[in-house]
Parts: sequence; C-alpha cells; structure tokens
Amino acid sequence: MDGAGIGSGNLAPMSDRSRLILIVGGALCAAVFLLAATPTFIQWSIGGFRPRELFSATSPDGAYRIDGFVRVDFPANEILNPSGTLRVTLWDSRREKPLDQLFVGLYEADEFKKPTIVWELGGRVHVQDIDTKGHGLSATLDIRQWERRE
Repeated sequence: MDGAGIGSGNLAPMSDRSRLILIVGGALCAAVFLLAATPTFIQWSIGGFRPRELFSATSPDGAYRIDGFVRVDFPANEILNPSGTLRVTLWDSRREKPLDQLFVGLYEADEFKKPTIVWELGGRVHVQDIDTKGHGLSATLDIRQWERRE
C-alpha cells in the first residue's frame, strides 16, 4: 500500500496565495448571504411574519363572520416595504367553521387597508377597496354556495 489515502498526510501544503483566495472568497460569500438575508432577519425580529388582524366584521344576523389577516411574505424581499399576503376567511359563527378562504398578494404589505364589507341579502359578501393604491382590489364570497354543499 502506498499510503496515499485520505488523511495520509501526503497532501501538498497550501500556498499563501491559495489560502488568501480561500479566505477572501469565503468572506465575500458570507457578506453576500448576510446582505440578502438582512430583510428577512429584520422582519423576523419585529414580528413581520406573524399574521396581524386587518379587519373583522359580522353579518347583520350574526350568523357569519369575515376576517382578514396580513403577514409579510417569507423570505422578505425588502427592508422597508416587503411584499405581503392578505388572508380573508369567511366563518360560520354558529359552528366556528371556516366556509371559504382566499389570499390576496401585493408587492408591499403596507398597501393593505381596512376594506369596506358589504353583506347582501342573497348571501354574498363583498370585500371592497383592499389596497391603498386605488387599484380597486375587491373580492366576493357567496355564503349560500357553501351551505348547499353540506
């Protein structure tokens, strides 16, 4: 056996130039990683990934509830205005059972605002003017559609 296996001590010593390239390259990779991960670390430290309630409303007869929660998307893409998602859930208040849920994403989580909720007699719920930029984002949920499936 010639003793050239792993850990045999026959490896050529690393030159000072190679060692410097390895150290500088490793430091640059670490700096790029930290720079890219900074928005995520900041949002994590201030609780941006936890859902926060934006709105909640109950139907006039008290049978249904609708609520909306906003959270910053993971991983965060910006420090000041990361993208976010609004989760809108329609609940049966009597049974505490979710009937429907939809998600709305925007490029900036701060663009969401408390919307106007309109309950119609026919069983429709309109969630209007979800964003602050005036795009007119709206959603309509149909309560009766979900009751027929049960």
